[in-house]
Amino acid sequence: MAYRISTEPTEAHGRFDFEPKRKPLLFLSKGHRIDEASWVSHSAVQRDRKKIAPIMGISTEFGVREDIKEIIEELEPNVHQFFEVQLKRKDGTPYQERYFVLNIAQQFPSIVLAEPDKERWVSYGTTFYPWRPMPIEPEHEHYVSRPKVAGRHLWISQIVYPHDAFCSDELLKRIAEHLDVKITPATLKRAKSNLWTGLVKYWKTEPVPETDEP
Repeated sequence: MAYRISTEPTEAHGRFDFEPKRKPLLFLSKGHRIDEASWVSHSAVQRDRKKIAPIMGISTEFGVREDIKEIIEELEPNVHQFFEVQLKRKDGTPYQERYFVLNIAQQFPSIVLAEPDKERWVSYGTTFYPWRPMPIEPEHEHYVSRPKVAGRHLWISQIVYPHDAFCSDELLKRIAEHLDVKITPATLKRAKSNLWTGLVKYWKTEPVPETDEP
């Protein structure tokens, strides 16, 4: 089983501003690597007093704690990019935990449409997502191609919504076991409708059936 997850940042676990506040728009977690020198934000200050989480939005980006980073890198070494950000409380004192902005850096067409002849595609244009089309509503039935995702654990595909990524069953289970969180049909049902309560309570998560079609 594969899972569709959302990398859209929210303020559920705190609202952060990068330092410096003005930073280039880098389109992270869209399936490609960026020049590491272009990452200029090395810290982020919290604007509220909410409890931070192992997986959460950091300003406009998608953040993970160091232990989550290590799990991802153990399964897919040297695939994704992680940019360390020093998190600070509202009063400016630093958090002890190390956090990283995650850039999901692999993209490939892993989706098989049930009725491809009925699907129409649109692009986001040349500025924002020139490499990633999306389907026009209503969303059609689709599957993850088991042969295409074999050995993959975190990726961007060619379908659905701009902040969606996919993860493997093994990655989800590893993180859940590490954080001692149960994954049940009930929690997954809640995850589909409540952002950041899915994959280990912090990612919006929806199971996607697999197919043996290439």
